[in-house]
Amino acid sequence: MAYGQKYSVLFATRANKDVELKIWQDSYVGAIIDLQGVDVNLQYIPNSDDPYEPIIASQLGITIDFTDDLYDIINFTNINDRYTYVEMYVNSVIEWVGFVINDDVQISYSTGRKMAAFNATDGLGMLKDIKFVSENENYGVNDIIILKDIFRACFNSIGFKNNRNYITMCSYYSNSMYNRSAQSYADPFDQACLNYRSLLEDEYNYTNCLDIISNIARSFGCRIFQSKAKWWIVSINEFATINAYYTEYAPTGLRVNNGDGNIINTSSTIQSYTGNTSGLYFIDNSQIKIIKKGYQRIIAEGNVEIASNYIPNGDLKDNNGTIAKYWTMNSTGDGSCLLMPDITLNSFYFELTAPSGGPAGTASVTLETDSNSYVSVGDSLELNIMIGAPSQTTPIGFIDITIDSGTTINYLNNDKKWQTTPTSYTVYNPKTTGPSEDFMLDLKTEVFLINGKLSFKYRISEGINILTLTNFVLKIKSVISAYNLTATLSNNKQYTKTISLPYGSNGGTSFYPSAKGSLVLTDKSIASGWYRYGIDPIGEFFTLSELIVQQYVNTYGLNIINVDCSLSEFYTSNTNHRTLNASKLIFATDTDPASINISSKSYMIGNATISYPANTASATLLQISNTEIECTRINKYIPQTSTF
Repeated sequence: MAYGQKYSVLFATRANKDVELKIWQDSYVGAIIDLQGVDVNLQYIPNSDDPYEPIIASQLGITIDFTDDLYDIINFTNINDRYTYVEMYVNSVIEWVGFVINDDVQISYSTGRKMAAFNATDGLGMLKDIKFVSENENYGVNDIIILKDIFRACFNSIGFKNNRNYITMCSYYSNSMYNRSAQSYADPFDQACLNYRSLLEDEYNYTNCLDIISNIARSFGCRIFQSKAKWWIVSINEFATINAYYTEYAPTGLRVNNGDGNIINTSSTIQSYTGNTSGLYFIDNSQIKIIKKGYQRIIAEGNVEIASNYIPNGDLKDNNGTIAKYWTMNSTGDGSCLLMPDITLNSFYFELTAPSGGPAGTASVTLETDSNSYVSVGDSLELNIMIGAPSQTTPIGFIDITIDSGTTINYLNNDKKWQTTPTSYTVYNPKTTGPSEDFMLDLKTEVFLINGKLSFKYRISEGINILTLTNFVLKIKSVISAYNLTATLSNNKQYTKTISLPYGSNGGTSFYPSAKGSLVLTDKSIASGWYRYGIDPIGEFFTLSELIVQQYVNTYGLNIINVDCSLSEFYTSNTNHRTLNASKLIFATDTDPASINISSKSYMIGNATISYPANTASATLLQISNTEIECTRINKYIPQTSTF
């Protein structure tokens, strides 16, 4: 969109700080209209008091006096969700960006002052209606994408006037990654990858952006929010420590800043009003400590989910009219191989012929080698193809399926087993007489004996007048069927918290993990041996999920003390991080007895409303911790009991 700034709205603040809204309108051309603001407040609206809630949306509550410019009032009746764009500045520094919500707008209906009260959203909720689209146009379901690039693609899809930078604050590494000692900017999100198939919601369609980034954040024990007009992906436990490492990226993915040593400090301490040096203090004496029972056991469990199709472009719809992407068609002699459309069914199919009577001919279709279809020891496959072929007792084709490890090649034989000498699987039509009918080939194999690249070819030879192939579906059954990761502080089972960790739970040791959500490295090997930089020995946790279970213990393995309170001021004395927002690490002075004293505890903002004119904030402060709590961990990975 081509935005033009239409309004400048100024707000008087008790903190004597300049707060300005710049409001932009799609396709607007004209002078900037100066308006007087009445109220503006920043609201963080989580769904719970769980610090591990992965998405913390925010919105601005805005009230503007349009009395003297009534004919220039914002067009709240426009149905376009991105028609009006808002930027908020505090002392000329951009603090927040979003879109005006043309819903629940309240406009005074009288002859008095014309006030309009409305909200603007940070856009995170819009991601629920945006399907993931990679910025790499040439990718297939088995290719890999770096997590950092997933964040970039999702954040940029919101459609702001200018895409925003994003900050990652996480130092969890697989033992094959670079960490902060090797490169101070080293970021696990720039090294861990997912196969595109992990992002599919069905055989061919990608899920929405909100679910994808939520799954990544949840799996790393992080939360995502907007602050300082940037996106933050923050490890909850690491955030509890002053001077956490971070890496900042431009919307292009280019690294623009990083924590070169202990550099980022967003902290402020709530102190008494008298003698206050932090700029942050309780007001109206309404603060309350809320003690919540901790958990004696944390469990992460789930079934291993498998992608619906490992063959890229199995429906052949990605084509230029004659060639289908990821497929090669060949023929010799009087054979032929063509890509054909089915107009009625809006689908495509391969038509192979190798008639008798002319030069001996063959025809074949081959899944190309750049399809990146790798498989793992212990897994097995099921191949389905819709075939239209003549009814006959003789073979109607041959399937060459191989697994190449680089040093050894396995071939599938007619018994559906793997052998090291070249062979093919022979295809027969189950209908041997009468008119030809389409049928579904259902080929199931024994488990794979080696890791390697899967190759597939369907070929016919002289004597097959015509044969059609379509709807290629290849399913993998993982060697692991489920997992159960348990961390126990005591045998009291009454207080158990069960958590969901969508990515990083694969316990297989295979080089090319087949399960959806398996985190891999750039060489497609499984990312294993996870540790927390500066805390753990290399390889203490085999999977990321095992590490995150321990981090949940460090937060929930004791009774926690949250704080409901009213605060002032929104502009603190921390010169590196002035404003009060979700990226603020908070401490508090306390003179209560040790059992309920919180002066040594770390807090982050939960539900909050920060009023800039009033210079106040109403907030719930959530206790977080990066202090190790010992527990007994038992990790179970349940193997498959059979092949397909």
